[in-house]
Amino acid sequence: EDAVSAYIAAFRPDLIVNAAAWTAVDAAEEQTEAARRLNQELPAQLAAYAAAASCRLVHYSSDYVYPGTGTEPWTENSPTGPLNTYGRTKLAGDEAVMSSGADYLIFRTSWVYSAR
Repeated sequence: EDAVSAYIAAFRPDLIVNAAAWTAVDAAEEQTEAARRLNQELPAQLAAYAAAASCRLVHYSSDYVYPGTGTEPWTENSPTGPLNTYGRTKLAGDEAVMSSGADYLIFRTSWVYSAR
């Protein structure tokens, strides 16, 4: 937390893109504090800075915030209902961003993409 605060205070960004997250879904059940720090507390910390500094925040989230039922694609208005610690911490991070007063954009993606 202190390192993040020092970094953003030193660089004073106009835009933050938060792609950091605890992504080991199964391990989040055992390492809940680590998952909470990265998925809930870090987005809240970045959002608080963004709100105070009139900075825009782009935050990557997950479809794990949804209950996993249904047959239609999820929308930003779909009801949430995470089934595990990973999903609950991601949703808590999203909610912290949404309630922060920051100018934000949240991407809830169903998969992390890479060259592989």
